[in-house]
Amino acid sequence: MKFEKFVKRIGVHGKISKDGDRPWLICNGVGMLVPEGVKPFGNVDEPTSLMRAILNADIEDDELHLTRASLPYADSKPADIVRVFTTNDGDEIGISNENFGLIEKDDRLVYLEVEISDENTEKFILVTDRMSDTIVGFISETLKNY
Repeated sequence: MKFEKFVKRIGVHGKISKDGDRPWLICNGVGMLVPEGVKPFGNVDEPTSLMRAILNADIEDDELHLTRASLPYADSKPADIVRVFTTNDGDEIGISNENFGLIEKDDRLVYLEVEISDENTEKFILVTDRMSDTIVGFISETLKNY
């Protein structure tokens, strides 16, 4: 994932959480592992139960592939494009064009659903490093109109 682009986009509005010895920068439904050599400053929070569920997810299955891009409404602007990813089982997730810009060509994308309550489920794209097969970022479903 493009960490520097993410930092420029969020400015000082991010939150830092630490999972063990690994710091994460999180803002607006996107989280990225802070690269080695970068020292976070300010308050460092414990990860929430949702973040723990994301970081401990099984990343073996449900690989995502970009299947289409669409405009949610007839009068939408190009910046409103929704990128839709699909698993081999037909699960779909849509993210904003802005968040799509954080994904690199060689990132491996995995689908994750986390049950928040009996009636509420959140969808995420987990971004993994192909070489080490570790989670380096996540993007929550930001748009449901696709």
